[in-house]
Amino acid sequence: MSKALATKSSAHEKGPSPGLSLLQIVTVSGTVFLTFFCVWALTVSQHTLQGIDTNAKLAPKTPALRGETQLQDRNLQKHIEIVTPYVEAVRKAEQVVQRHEQQQQQQQVSNSKEKTAKSDQKATSATHVGRATNAIPAEGAPTKSDAGNTAKEKKDLVLGMAQDTDPKNLIVFCASLRAVTQADAVIFVNTPIPAQHSEIASKYRITLKPFDLKAFSSVLQAFHPSTLRWGMMRKYLSDAAARAQYARVWMADVRDSYFQLDPFAMLPLGQSGFLTFKGVEDKKIRECGWNGKWIEDCFAKSTYDRVADNMIICSGVSMGDTDSVYAYLGMMDRIISNTGPESQILGSKFPACERNGVDQGVHNVLVHKKLIPNMITYDHQKGPVANLQAKMSSVRGMGVFNKQNKKVAVVHQYDRFPELQKQLFKKYVYWVDTDNPLAEWAYEPACTSFTYKDNFDQFKGVCDLKMQGGATSAASCCKYCKNVPGCVAFTFYSAKCFLKNCSTQSGSASSLVGAVSGALK
Repeated sequence: MSKALATKSSAHEKGPSPGLSLLQIVTVSGTVFLTFFCVWALTVSQHTLQGIDTNAKLAPKTPALRGETQLQDRNLQKHIEIVTPYVEAVRKAEQVVQRHEQQQQQQQVSNSKEKTAKSDQKATSATHVGRATNAIPAEGAPTKSDAGNTAKEKKDLVLGMAQDTDPKNLIVFCASLRAVTQADAVIFVNTPIPAQHSEIASKYRITLKPFDLKAFSSVLQAFHPSTLRWGMMRKYLSDAAARAQYARVWMADVRDSYFQLDPFAMLPLGQSGFLTFKGVEDKKIRECGWNGKWIEDCFAKSTYDRVADNMIICSGVSMGDTDSVYAYLGMMDRIISNTGPESQILGSKFPACERNGVDQGVHNVLVHKKLIPNMITYDHQKGPVANLQAKMSSVRGMGVFNKQNKKVAVVHQYDRFPELQKQLFKKYVYWVDTDNPLAEWAYEPACTSFTYKDNFDQFKGVCDLKMQGGATSAASCCKYCKNVPGCVAFTFYSAKCFLKNCSTQSGSASSLVGAVSGALK
């Protein structure tokens, strides 16, 4: 008996049986009976009416005929009276069946929700176990956007470039990403890939795509990573089979971006769109020495004149559906390589104009010439992304909010706020104490070749070789200097490495709080 009840309960959870229910059988039987009954009644009625009509035409209405007609009318009325209750009964039965089916559908929905909730609970429990055993990082918990995915649905993808990127920046990007989404992430990294990078990628399930700069042409080898990345991203998505796996694609600067919320939620699944985000909002392109020159130097004057009075759009963060992103990457790549119709129409001057930042000039031309399909542009008032260079977002601890006091999904340029970067490093970096500069210096193997002098600029205004931005500590300068031919010393200050080609003091040394100078031993 219990087995039968269990089977019945299980079948009910899976939904209605494919066979007919008792109510449905009653309804079908009643309908069949009613159909035959109505046909019979209609036939009788038609014969009766035909008889009345014929008699009316052939003979006068005698009292006997009138009596017969009245009898036939009464018979017809009886037929109707007999049929009517059956009609009403069947209608009521159909209504009962409909209500029963609606209840079954509601029960199915309820069961589905309960099953999903149980699955989520199991996933959460599994995540807690992973945290305790370090098998899964704390930031790897599944999110709402992932819960509804099935094996047949397309995935989402994050693309980025980490050429010579500090591992502290890399872990902030990867760990914060995994805290909000389980999307695939592919990051291009120049070889040889540092061991710390590989460890981070393994911990947070990130795919590192190695590339050898020496395999590129001499022209491309000289390109800044921010310019070189677009062709690599386009090539990755040019494989139709790979592209077909993904519904939406995010492109973000790895060195200075982190995630607070699911970055894909801003574009509903299945919706076409290419999302762009404003940078500095208090000046137009022609009023900015950087952005204005990037376009003026890389395009025809007519192109510059057409876009110079528009607002600045940041190229470090963009996203969209896969088709729109692929179309965008194709245009970026063709303009930078000076091939294709866009280059001729816009008057591309690449590669002669290439330098750090010019890719943003290309980005702004595509945006303001309206060449990007399905484009949507957000500002800092209510937008889901914060470009901190614009200084329009509210920073509270490690939280960043737009003008409507809503937490943004993506924070870009966090290094513009040193205290924010310091807190992010303290949260995510596990292999060294980032609050201790000497500990970082000791941890970096390249620094064993350099002297260390803090709060001092040993080479002020002399022996300048190159300035390298994006440094996270003085230890970063050791690596940069070792990789730049002719570099024998440096001064680190304000997240920059001022590389030098002499290692002797030339009477220009001065104290400078926060600076660190190093020279080859």
